[in-house]
Amino acid sequence: DNTIIYFANDITGNVTAVQRDGIDVTIDGKGFKYDGTIYLNGQSRNNGLETLTIQNVKFETSTNRDFISGDTTDNTRYAHNVIVRNCSFVSNITTGTNNVVAMRYRQTYKMKVEDCVANNLFLLVWATGGNGITIDGVTVNNPTGEGGVSIAKDKNVVIKNSTINAAGGYGIRAGGENATSDTESNLSVENTTINAKQPIVVRYAVGNHNVALSEANLQTAELYHVIF
Repeated sequence: DNTIIYFANDITGNVTAVQRDGIDVTIDGKGFKYDGTIYLNGQSRNNGLETLTIQNVKFETSTNRDFISGDTTDNTRYAHNVIVRNCSFVSNITTGTNNVVAMRYRQTYKMKVEDCVANNLFLLVWATGGNGITIDGVTVNNPTGEGGVSIAKDKNVVIKNSTINAAGGYGIRAGGENATSDTESNLSVENTTINAKQPIVVRYAVGNHNVALSEANLQTAELYHVIF
């Protein structure tokens, strides 16, 4: 049946969240820490209506990992309707390579990130080939990481009411290697401040890549704010 799972303490270790047909699930961290990866298994259903909500979790690690992973493999396909709300993501890696990603998505559908904070990560969201990502009310502070959000061949992405600080990299990177002439990507940035070396980058710009800016405050010491 529809389920709420509450944390009762800090947790370490990996888990898999399987999306069952018609069953809504909420994982509520109650403010406890989680050091591990939540793997998303959408059971190869890209049109499911059920929701998976992950909220109030303090993701924190000293190990290179993805905190939430919907990357496509045989057993984690087509995650859908996942809402990540009021979570914090922190990497404590200070030496060597820091590749910690809050959310890595591939072939996902209707994903939402709301009111989250990310500090010292490689990326907040790294998504490829999906349809429908909304990022609302997030704060990203990745001064030495790759950037804020990377989307490749994702059809409809909205980023709004947010602040992205990525002084050494990009704020938002869109486009996608191996895109074709019929590739379509719609990126909307609304009421968002981006302070980065490259605030917005659209690379491998084959096909239709539409970028709509509304009350977007782009800040950089470089010559260009939006780069194709």
